Amino acid sequence: MWIWSKLNWSTIYLPNLKELQRVRRGLSFINPWDIISFVKNCPQIDRLFIDLGDYAMEAGIYWDSVSKEKFENCQIEFSQLKLLKIKWFKKLELEKKLVHFFSLQARSLESLIIVSRNKEIKSSGFVTVSNVASISIYSHNYNDKSFIFSKHRIT
Repeated sequence: MWIWSKLNWSTIYLPNLKELQRVRRGLSFINPWDIISFVKNCPQIDRLFIDLGDYAMEAGIYWDSVSKEKFENCQIEFSQLKLLKIKWFKKLELEKKLVHFFSLQARSLESLIIVSRNKEIKSSGFVTVSNVASISIYSHNYNDKSFIFSKHRIT
């Protein structure tokens, strides 16, 4: 979605947004702070779908000099977030940091769904604070069998 990188999404406040589907297509650069800085401005978010796409999260100069410190010092709590689904998860460092952040900061999380690119991911590698949250891991994004989808279609 070209518009994600063209606008300063961290300044937009959407107090009534309940569901967000973040789809990454083409060669775009994003890191965990880019996602968090937008989602933190959606206090009512309860369903978050993040499609990481075919490219890895970027751990370049911008991450090292600006975003990493902001991400590590962020104390926002996602009190309404109940469902987090990450597609095209490749178990890369920044992807794991993003999942770990949400698992700690979303205390009402009921379901964490990971759809991976390969079969090597085990649920024991994820930490969750919620005693209620279930962790589901599915292999191969080409045939997503989680049966949990956003309410809106991508066109």
